[in-house]
Formats: sequence, C-alpha cells, structure tokens
Amino acid sequence: MAKFTNATVLDAALQEIIDNCDMMVACTGLPATFLEATTTMKLADIARAPGDFTGPGDGVAPGSREITVEAVADVTIDVTGTAINVALLDSTAGTAGAVLHVAECTSLMLIGAQKVNFPDWKIIFLQPT
Repeated sequence: MAKFTNATVLDAALQEIIDNCDMMVACTGLPATFLEATTTMKLADIARAPGDFTGPGDGVAPGSREITVEAVADVTIDVTGTAINVALLDSTAGTAGAVLHVAECTSLMLIGAQKVNFPDWKIIFLQPT
C-alpha cells in the first residue's frame, strides 16, 4: 500500500522545532522529560534561537525534508560524564517545558568546567514506508 506525506506537513513539524527550540543540551541518555534533560542527564547546555537553524529544505532522500542545526563552539561543560544524546528543548512550553527532539551523537566524555563544541547536524524527516 503506497504512502505519501506532503512536504508542507513535514515542514510544519520541522518549523515547530525551529520556532520553539530555545535550548540544546548534551545528555547522558535519552531524556523522556524536560526535567530529565535539564537535571539528571544534563552535561552541557546552550541557548538556541530560530536563527540557529537553516531550512526546512529538500533532503537527500526522495521526498525527504530537513533542517540543519548550526554549529556552536566553546560551550561550558557543567557536569562530567559521557554525552550520548543531544536534546532540543522548549523551556517555555507549559509549566514543565518540552523535549522537542533528541538525537544520538558520537559518544564523548565531557569534563566539567572545560569546553565542548557542538558540530552542525541535520534533522531529516523521510517519506513514510
């Protein structure tokens, strides 16, 4: 059975991230809640704004749509630990904030009070299969 999602639908989801992400956090795991992302799993965080994203635009795969999260350098590490995920958060969503998107990253040991660089990375939505 064939499936299709219009690019405007995929773009709306990506635009939600662009419009509402105000924080990016290196995490020790996959946070289920804003509280987990900003407390028990947080190693380093940086403020983000709509200008820190490019897109949405065509992805590499046919019919896919993507945005790029722009790189940021010299982010102070708050807690020592191994980063395995990066979370994009909305701190203004309701009373508890919201986790908008979480991506796996290359596992990296972070040392408190040092600095870390976040490279640019893509969020890609594919056509349904």
